Amino acid sequence: MKTPRYFCILSVGVLFLNLAACTPATENKDPAVRKAAVEKLTDQSALAKIAMSDPDSSVISAAVDHLTDQTLLVSVALQAADSEARYLALDKITNRQLLSKIALESKDAEIGRFAYQNLFDKVENDARDGSKGVETLLGADDLAMLAKISSGAALPEVREASVELLSRLKDKTILENMALNDKVAAVRLAAVDELADQATLIKIAATDNDEDVRKDSIKHLSPEGRIQAINDWNNTSVDAAKLAGDLKATTSDALEAMARARLAIADPVVASRFQNIVLNATIDPDSEKYGFTDYMPAAETVPGESVSFSLRQGSTTLADAKWNTDFPNEIDEFSTHFLPADVDLAKLMGNFFGNPSFSQDDLAKLANSSIPEVRAAVADDTADQALLAKLASGDAVPAVRKAAVSKLTDQALLAKIAAQDKDDDVQKEATERIATLSGASKP
Repeated sequence: MKTPRYFCILSVGVLFLNLAACTPATENKDPAVRKAAVEKLTDQSALAKIAMSDPDSSVISAAVDHLTDQTLLVSVALQAADSEARYLALDKITNRQLLSKIALESKDAEIGRFAYQNLFDKVENDARDGSKGVETLLGADDLAMLAKISSGAALPEVREASVELLSRLKDKTILENMALNDKVAAVRLAAVDELADQATLIKIAATDNDEDVRKDSIKHLSPEGRIQAINDWNNTSVDAAKLAGDLKATTSDALEAMARARLAIADPVVASRFQNIVLNATIDPDSEKYGFTDYMPAAETVPGESVSFSLRQGSTTLADAKWNTDFPNEIDEFSTHFLPADVDLAKLMGNFFGNPSFSQDDLAKLANSSIPEVRAAVADDTADQALLAKLASGDAVPAVRKAAVSKLTDQALLAKIAAQDKDDDVQKEATERIATLSGASKP
């Protein structure tokens, strides 16, 4: 017997109705229905699952709002596909150890940073000394927890963000460890910016593998720290190449200049002419007192320095030079910081290369030095116009080109340099040199 067609249609319709009735409201296609269902839900695991997977923000918000299990909140903060779910879950976590876990493991830099911020604030508030109000008194366990994150967080952005918070602590041990040992230069650089310990800064300046970190360490040295650094480096074997700064430009800094001078006297050409040559470098404190002015509401003493370099072979001085801070005639209240001396290493090396022991061939070889001050000194001492032309038109450092231009006699080349050089000072020097040569040629 055949089943009537209308009965088949009715049966299928009933089947669909039954299936719809069996579908949980939390899986309904309508977000409003899902949200209403979530607000009645008490199953913590189910709420966590919804928070991590539902595509609608209102449903996610409702799920996290009803989620109280701290461990499950951590799962949402670490694993939810939706960033809003991660933020909402993180905001509800109060347990220190769980906040630490998120900061350590999160693959979302913002979540990791906020987790660390929340942890730090909680630790700080819990340890706050009520009698002082602002002093943070952290125990060994607190410091160990913060140190673990600062060194072990999966993302360098989290470790870098921790620096600003750690700088509020009196104990700088964690920051010092980050500055010395973090594998990411940006993190070390951030930590260096918050350090004041001169011994640590001196060590970083001499040993870090990143030029920016080394340079920043030198920048943060106090006047006394600079004196200590140059004394330490005079008496110990340090890697001068790490202290020499960016060799794509000249330097006026005493510490970088000292390192470059060491590299220069180690050049095989120099060593072949003068064996056992040494550099004696010293920095002494200097200062200038300023009285009351319209721009200075109180008397101030501005710190500076006096720098001396001496190239010696035994008891014989081969070349020496001294530079002092050039204090301005007037200052304002915002200009009372340390003023370094402007060291002109090219001048010292020029005096040295003027020694008759150096031949023109020696100077030609030294013109290939990686140290721009050496090349500038060669330009000052050589009489070889072809070499000067090469330096004036082809050297990558403007100061070297300028030094060569000041000795050049080829007016056609000078005119080309005056018109085409990319550096204004080099162009100006070429123009003035043409004027000088033209004046000298007139009867």
